[in-house]
Amino acid sequence: MCRLYSSKTKDRRAHTTRRSSIREGAREEVKMFLKKALLTLGIAAMLCVPRASLAQAGSQAGELKTITVKGINYRFRWAPSGSFFFGYDDPVEIKLFYGFWILETEVTQEMWKSVMNRSNCAFSPSGSKSESVRGMDVDRFPVENVSWNDCQLFATRLNDLGVAPVGYAFSLPTWAQWHYVLYAGQMENWVDPVQSAEANYRGLGLERPCRVGKSRPDRWGLMDMYGNVMELLQDVVGEDLLKSQDLTGPYGLRNSSGVIIAVGGSFDTDGNVTTPVSHSDCFENMGFRLVLVPQDGPGSEEAIRTNVAW
Repeated sequence: MCRLYSSKTKDRRAHTTRRSSIREGAREEVKMFLKKALLTLGIAAMLCVPRASLAQAGSQAGELKTITVKGINYRFRWAPSGSFFFGYDDPVEIKLFYGFWILETEVTQEMWKSVMNRSNCAFSPSGSKSESVRGMDVDRFPVENVSWNDCQLFATRLNDLGVAPVGYAFSLPTWAQWHYVLYAGQMENWVDPVQSAEANYRGLGLERPCRVGKSRPDRWGLMDMYGNVMELLQDVVGEDLLKSQDLTGPYGLRNSSGVIIAVGGSFDTDGNVTTPVSHSDCFENMGFRLVLVPQDGPGSEEAIRTNVAW
């Protein structure tokens, strides 16, 4: 059976079709807008970096930033975002979504004394190992015999001085950050043949720390990543924990016993070893270096969830 349409009916149908087309086009525009908005929000959430911090970011790996604190220069090198593989039998790729600044060497005794107004060091004129350094200028020796708690106070006092770049704060390196710069952008478990050969390990025979910066710099300008003194980290994540079933965050993790770790080996170890310590332990072969991280960065709970992934 045929149906006849009047001209009015045809006009009404054409108008309805146009309206449907407009509505469909509008819906597609809204969808595209939402997709772009969600993508932008997702990237922002992943990065968790304020604009002020982005403005202070480096432009290339190893770029130098010098900050003067109480007349003493702190030389930092830029570590860009990237990834590395950790583990030998079943390596895991660990990704850092944004970069950070890391101190070129370990924190020195003169840095420590200028901020803390005291010396804890065993290898100093008033320390228990003073005979080992008699007549030496130990200002450029690494600070040692300090605990993780002491290091937190040091970083806090630096932050209170207001000398950090806008949007950044001083902190100890996380496990992921330290191992990332150890490989200096190499994806695999890579050992710097020059730095490891020149490192102040037990085999060198000094039996004490030496002036920082004596080893040749690596690809990013960092020195003393191997030996001299072990370096305390902000958190604890090791190869055994990578395979743990109860990890709630990729780093920023401390286990139930409150143990953290020191890495890199020292003048009285045979190589790059990892040592578990408590937050209050002090040892004459243990010091630290600093990083500058975005204030919403690795020290924050949100960044613990978002800055690193594997």
